[in-house]
Amino acid sequence: MKGKLEFIENFRHIEFIYEEPIDDRSCHYVSEVIPERIVKQGERAIKKYARNKIQEEKKKWRKWKSFEDDIKKNHIPIQTKYGDGTTLEGRIVEATSRYIKVRLDKPLKGSSIINFGFASAMAGDYVFAEDYKISQEGYNAAKTALGWAYRDAKNKPKKDLVNRLNKKI
Repeated sequence: MKGKLEFIENFRHIEFIYEEPIDDRSCHYVSEVIPERIVKQGERAIKKYARNKIQEEKKKWRKWKSFEDDIKKNHIPIQTKYGDGTTLEGRIVEATSRYIKVRLDKPLKGSSIINFGFASAMAGDYVFAEDYKISQEGYNAAKTALGWAYRDAKNKPKKDLVNRLNKKI
């Protein structure tokens, strides 16, 4: 195991906590109360139970990672209408449990990203559904991000002008 395994006593129960770094900003995390029937069997059984549960979670993490990598290689086409009626065409080019990144292809070029943070999770909105597919909320967010990319691409000439003006001050 390359993560950190720790046991704690929590309200008369023994619980294990396992954290494994993903990158500099995040980690995989699993925590579970050890069933009393396992606790009664002793230290060896407790450690074995925790390691087995961690291995089960690692299989799921690898499957999610595989799905994320597949999206990077095989972009998912999306289409939506902007507020002015313009049809936008693009692709989901990256999706993780934390964000969706899109690339706008038509009528302009651009890209945008939408983060799914703690508030999204509290609202029950997740990038992925349980079946390793992008959720409806994920698709809706991707369409919103496509609109943002279009808006930014439409305003790029003015933004560029403002940047040039500010450099001359």
